[in-house]
Amino acid sequence: MTPHPVKDEKPAPDAKLLTGTLLAFDFGMKRIGVAVGNSIAHTTQPLVTLHGHVHESARITGAWRESSGRTVMLGAAHDGPELALVRFDPSRPRKATRELIGVAPNSWQPHPSA
Repeated sequence: MTPHPVKDEKPAPDAKLLTGTLLAFDFGMKRIGVAVGNSIAHTTQPLVTLHGHVHESARITGAWRESSGRTVMLGAAHDGPELALVRFDPSRPRKATRELIGVAPNSWQPHPSA
């Protein structure tokens, strides 16, 4: 994965300029991720991306964890009755774990007021 150049934007007049390598959490409408940026080289690259669409389930794709360069892609998608739980430390995403949590048959009941 090639790092993306940072757009040239002028900071506010009273903004404090940070230099070096920065870590940022990005919460988007479709993805949540952790990115690393270098303010000197003006580059960014996500460290972690999380995915959860059923068509990305490990049974269909064959993998729940992949990587491309420094980016680790973690999939919590599952197409069965269980829930997929992915646990990771943002500073060590390659050591993420995934487990399927069983759901008892007929354990879900609608709320009486529904």
